[in-house]
Amino acid sequence: MEAIRLRIVLPTNVLFDGPVRRVTAESVRGAFCLLPRHADGVTALRPGIVSFEPAGNAEAGEVEGRRRFAAVGDGLLVKNGRDVTITARRAVVGGTLGQLHRQLAEWLEHVDERERIARTAVADLEVHFVRRFVRLQGRDRV
Repeated sequence: MEAIRLRIVLPTNVLFDGPVRRVTAESVRGAFCLLPRHADGVTALRPGIVSFEPAGNAEAGEVEGRRRFAAVGDGLLVKNGRDVTITARRAVVGGTLGQLHRQLAEWLEHVDERERIARTAVADLEVHFVRRFVRLQGRDRV
């Protein structure tokens, strides 16, 4: 069977790049499946699960893989010929749904910690700003 080259790309790295038999995802208009000879196009993806079936290289003796999954935040899918590129700000790739669930839990824990640190930094900046503002007002009155 013909293959599609799937790339799942984040701003900082490429999560997946390889041949697949099909890609299933959900756009803002509903779920769909892409095969190699389907029409080219661009669609906005809803946050959700993208599934794909890795294609083995028969000449190299590779066997086709089991279906894999990726959790993708808001993203964009572009199909151009046999190339499908999914770009997203946030995504996690897992082998099974169970693995994906664990990876998502770890990722969310990491994001929560980063957000907590960022909120603390913003609060510190706000306090510093207010203190400077109060000092400046006090000098103008003297």
